[in-house]
Amino acid sequence: MSALKTLHALIDLLEQEGTSAADVADSLGGESSPGGANRAMVIEPRAEFIARAEVFPGAASDTPAHVTLTLGAGLTLEDLGAEFGESTFVPIMKPGDMQRRSFHIRHDGAAYTIALFASHEDGAVRRVLLRRDKV
Repeated sequence: MSALKTLHALIDLLEQEGTSAADVADSLGGESSPGGANRAMVIEPRAEFIARAEVFPGAASDTPAHVTLTLGAGLTLEDLGAEFGESTFVPIMKPGDMQRRSFHIRHDGAAYTIALFASHEDGAVRRVLLRRDKV
């Protein structure tokens, strides 16, 4: 599965009511270490373009608030723009942070909207954070 197909699958999953951290881990495959109320579930996915994934809990320990993917290679800001439309510049919060762009994804009938934050260097996306917000 390509990086964009994986992102779409995760977005579709995160938009649904009742999605658990385990559902996210299952969708990525690979090995995972359990998270908890204050700890992220860490996943070493099978996909070669994802080096690591973390599922951060929401108010309920098994409900994902956001998912962070550390990417190996192969995804650019141009790819994301072509797929998800217009993006917005996100200010750098501390020195040394990568530049970021945000994409906001909302599908009719979805229980959650998704904010996709892409951290990049010279247009190559290195990290993606998918945050879910209740509609």
